[in-house]
Amino acid sequence: MIEAMKQALEALERAVSTCFDRRAHEDVMSRPEHFINQTITALRTAIAEAEKQEPYAYTYMGIKADGSQHGPHLCWRPEYMDAMSANKGAVAIPLYTTPPAAYPEFECPRCGHCCSHSSIVSGS
Repeated sequence: MIEAMKQALEALERAVSTCFDRRAHEDVMSRPEHFINQTITALRTAIAEAEKQEPYAYTYMGIKADGSQHGPHLCWRPEYMDAMSANKGAVAIPLYTTPPAAYPEFECPRCGHCCSHSSIVSGS
């Protein structure tokens, strides 16, 4: 995912620098409100945030002695892959998770304060 964002950013920056004449390029790049600059900024921010995240787990396809694959398998760290698969070139693919969205604060009908009683949020 991060690689795809980096490739998109590079393609956009390259397109901006080569598809416009110099004057048009300077005009676009001098306006932070321009959609191209907003897109470049959003991609840079998303890349920076994604690079801060630690993988939740890893997945890999096991490789048997005869070379056939089995799986997919889940492991908590790449070094926990089975030795045979690791020695035959299996690659651990990192998996990421997004934190759950926080419940919005609201005025509680039970107590009149801004809160999130579990019974109200869950509906019970």
